[in-house]
Amino acid sequence: MEPASPKNQKPSITGHVNHSIFLKNLAPSREGGGEPPHGLLGWAIDHHFGSMEKLVAKMNAEGAAVQLSGWVWLAVDKELKRLVVETTANQDPLVTKGASLVPPVGIDVWEHAYYLQ
Repeated sequence: MEPASPKNQKPSITGHVNHSIFLKNLAPSREGGGEPPHGLLGWAIDHHFGSMEKLVAKMNAEGAAVQLSGWVWLAVDKELKRLVVETTANQDPLVTKGASLVPPVGIDVWEHAYYLQ
C-alpha cells in the first residue's frame, strides 16, 4: 500500500469538497427541493439560458460529453457577472477552471452509471 501523500490524497479531498456541495443542494420538498428555482436564481437562469428547460438540456449535454467520470457545474462567474455551465474531470474542483467561478450546483457524472442497461 502506498503511504499517504498530498498527491495521492487529492482525489479524496477534492471529492469530499465536490460531494459536500452536491449533497448540500439536495433538499426534501418541504424545504424547497424539487421545485424550479425562483427569485434571483430563477431570473438569472431565464436571463442567461432562456429557460430552466434549456439549462437542463445544456447541463445534460455537457454531462454526457464527460469521459468516464467528472462533474458538470452551474457556476456563477464573478468576473463576467453571469451564470455559466462548466465541466471538470474526475474529482477536480471547479476552481481548476478559474478562480472567479462559484459553484451553486454540481452534478456528479459517475462512470458506473454508463453500465446500466
